[in-house]
Formats: sequence, structure tokens, C-alpha cells
Amino acid sequence: MSNPLLELFVSESLELLEAAVASLLQLEKVHDDAELINQAFRSVHTIKSSSAMFDYDAMTLVAAATEDVLAAIRAKELVLTEAMTD
Repeated sequence: MSNPLLELFVSESLELLEAAVASLLQLEKVHDDAELINQAFRSVHTIKSSSAMFDYDAMTLVAAATEDVLAAIRAKELVLTEAMTD
């Protein structure tokens, strides 16, 4: 990669993805931890916004769908299950 902004995007996205996964794995055990839900949501939201800036449409759509699920979990419309995180 020769684009420093793209390199930063990839690096930050990997870190955010790791943070979201860590939060989701903890949420499998503690379903109602609002801070964990918010951490995962913020990570996915940032990935969604950043990928949209680089016109990575497929990544943006996946992140948006994940964000919708996390919003439903935050609103207590869904409970996160192991099958969902898998």
C-alpha cells in the first residue's frame, strides 16, 4: 500500500474489529452490559463510516447491518447469542 490514509484505515479497522469482537464475546456471557454493547456499537459504527469514505460498499453494508443488530440489542429487542456472534 502506498496510500498513507488507506494504511491508517486498514490498521484502525483491524483494531476496531478486534475491540468489537472482544466486546461481543464478553456479551455472550453478560448479556446486559450496556458499556460492552456501546463499545461494540462504536467500533462497528467507526468501521462503517471509514469504509464509506473509501467507497468500500460491501464492507459498509456489512457494518451497517451489524450496527442495526447492535442497536436492537441495545434497545433490548434482541439478546445476543453465541450463534449470532459465530
